[in-house]
Amino acid sequence: MILDWAAEQAGWHVPLHAALDGLTAAQAAWRPAGGDHSIRQITEHLRFWKRKVIRSLEGETWLPTPGDDATFQDPGDPADEPGWSALCADLRQAHADLKRVADRPGPADLLIWVATHDSYHTGQIVLLRKLQGAWPGRA
Repeated sequence: MILDWAAEQAGWHVPLHAALDGLTAAQAAWRPAGGDHSIRQITEHLRFWKRKVIRSLEGETWLPTPGDDATFQDPGDPADEPGWSALCADLRQAHADLKRVADRPGPADLLIWVATHDSYHTGQIVLLRKLQGAWPGRA
């Protein structure tokens, strides 16, 4: 399934969950110079959109959001290990929930969008980890 390819299956790219594994709350809250988003903000954003797609596939009317920037939340508290762990766990649960409802009839292009959205932001997460020196793989 395309959702697994983006989030769970290692291949020629880094899957989303592998990009998040082993990060501390401090690393997730770190922001590069210039005010770009933190990894925690990107993770919040991904969780938001997965949950929105789930609700859509469950029949909720697709309502406009207040603006994409509102989905990124705050950069995160570097000392909030429990909150960071809970966010990562909820993102994994949102992925599992999305796979569950993806078996229902619905727009396949929406699932392709989620997978490519995950892949796009995973690249950002890997880059932010590399900038911090927090990437366990090759630089």
